[in-house]
Amino acid sequence: MDRAFFCNSGTEANEALLKLARHHFFSSGQPDRIRIIAFEEAFHGRTLARCRMTGRAKYREGFGLHEAR
Repeated sequence: MDRAFFCNSGTEANEALLKLARHHFFSSGQPDRIRIIAFEEAFHGRTLARCRMTGRAKYREGFGLHEAR
């Protein structure tokens, strides 16, 4: 790679990664490739989107985030 993206936190890095991946597929003519794979019983961060991705109910509880998909 010719470039680097420096971040202040893991949350910022994760968000940038997901945006980069989705934009890559949009730009390459595959706008429907928007699914992200997450692991059960893993911690993905504390943002609302990352809490939605986690398989642990205790991180979703109280935010209106029901069953992980």
